[in-house]
Amino acid sequence: MLIWKSEKDLLVRGGTEFALDLLQKLKVQDKNLFFSPYNLTNLLAMVYAGARGETAAEMAEALHFPADHQTLHAQVADVDKQLRSGSKKGLYELRIGNRIWSQIGYPLLQSFLDVVAAHYWSGVEQVDFSQGEPTCQVMNRWIKDQTAGLITELVNTGMFTPETRVLLTSAIHFKGLWLSRFRKEATRDEEFWVSPHRTVRTPMMYQQVEVPYAEYVDVQVLALPYRHREDWTEPDISMVIVLPRNRGELNNISTQLHLGQFGRWLYGLKSQTVEIFLPKFEITSLYSPRSLLMELGMVNAFAPMTADFSGMTQATEPFWIGDLLQEAYVKVDEEGTEAAAVSSLWFCTGLVSTRLSIPVFGADHPFLFLIRHNPSGSILFIGRVNNPQA
Repeated sequence: MLIWKSEKDLLVRGGTEFALDLLQKLKVQDKNLFFSPYNLTNLLAMVYAGARGETAAEMAEALHFPADHQTLHAQVADVDKQLRSGSKKGLYELRIGNRIWSQIGYPLLQSFLDVVAAHYWSGVEQVDFSQGEPTCQVMNRWIKDQTAGLITELVNTGMFTPETRVLLTSAIHFKGLWLSRFRKEATRDEEFWVSPHRTVRTPMMYQQVEVPYAEYVDVQVLALPYRHREDWTEPDISMVIVLPRNRGELNNISTQLHLGQFGRWLYGLKSQTVEIFLPKFEITSLYSPRSLLMELGMVNAFAPMTADFSGMTQATEPFWIGDLLQEAYVKVDEEGTEAAAVSSLWFCTGLVSTRLSIPVFGADHPFLFLIRHNPSGSILFIGRVNNPQA
């Protein structure tokens, strides 16, 4: 499960850094968390296609993008092609969709539309934001279709103002079956330590199976593979689970996790037989990463007087990102995993070590998990389970 092997993989390396940056800054304390860094990167890469000057420089720095626009878009398209390839072969279900919604008559540059059509398979649809509810219904129908009905009402009339001109949406839906499924009859209600002093009863799945596994001083790391072709030595997609050795340590581990540490954890994974106890869980998260992106240095894009998106429109009035939002959902059970995420971003204008015995991986306290595309190294989703019953 090694990671970046060539210059071509620098986008994935940067995407992993961005994902871990977000994980460090998303302060959820004792709440569950789930988001898709891949989906957010896809959306912001489309925006980057129209950014120029200092706005583009800040985005490249904060998002760990290659400075050259063409390199970025080509690499995004290449990873996207790899993901779609596995889905077409029936290894798993994966859908990625992008759409631009533009105010009727608003002048978007054809050069920008050509880039997003060629590299992001995104079309543009003209709408009337002043119509409010009917426009929301059109967008939410698209979102529902792209996420197999898991997310249905992300867009609402409260997002629109008289200055709204463009809204970008990006969606991802994944459904995969475990390579070795958990037997339902082995699932039992067990205690899960939501804190060092408090437990809840939750359905705990169990199996003994050979999987990539590693032990470290502070964590146990496990990679649960999803179903893939039998003639492949490595699964296309796996869920990497990071379990702190001590209860109450998840905050410290997830807020300090960096690229080097994550790479070492993956490199240390070796196939061996493990006893696995894993809770069933279901998480829905809704958040705005606007302030987090500004903390990372992406400031001008949100400022009416300094945002430079002259590669997207030649309108003379100020044009800036009003806000962005992501909703994500995941369900994990004995059969496998189903997950989806949708990000929406809208523009406004105007002024304003191995044991000899079988290791036990007992996830009976808060843990971190990542759904990862192994051939490219892309992190599709990240989550924290603090309470499987919440």
